[in-house]
Amino acid sequence: MGKPIVEAEGEIEKCAWTAGWIADNAARLLADEPAESTATLSYVRFQPLGVILAVMPWNFRSGRRFRAGLPRLPRGT
Repeated sequence: MGKPIVEAEGEIEKCAWTAGWIADNAARLLADEPAESTATLSYVRFQPLGVILAVMPWNFRSGRRFRAGLPRLPRGT
């Protein structure tokens, strides 16, 4: 079992790019969104609800672990 170093380097670069994109866009993605209603002011707010558990095999690609975990960091979970 194993992975060629070139593939591993490419996967780590993709993980770093994903982390940078999430960091750059977290405020926009988590901003309150106005909602149509009969109330004076209505909006959707994204708030953490608790811990998220992701069970994955030890040999999963790094990219899958990053895609599961990184989006939760700006939310505080």
